[in-house]
Amino acid sequence: MASQTIYEYLLSKQASGEIKVLFALGVPCCYRFYLEIYSYHLSHLQLSQFELAIALNTSKRTVFRALHTLSQTIEY
Repeated sequence: MASQTIYEYLLSKQASGEIKVLFALGVPCCYRFYLEIYSYHLSHLQLSQFELAIALNTSKRTVFRALHTLSQTIEY
């Protein structure tokens, strides 16, 4: 059984152009910003969630939700 994170799954859908379909089918639109947050996090691993929130002009809660949500694994 293979697995990947939600972040990896959404990136693959974004690369193939299918992400628009996912949003049309009900994936929350906030996931677009979550992708941006997670990407920034991966390129700045030394930053705390508070520092990420400041850099991205958002709340710590949003950063936490993005990192928590997109780091979950999907088994298929």
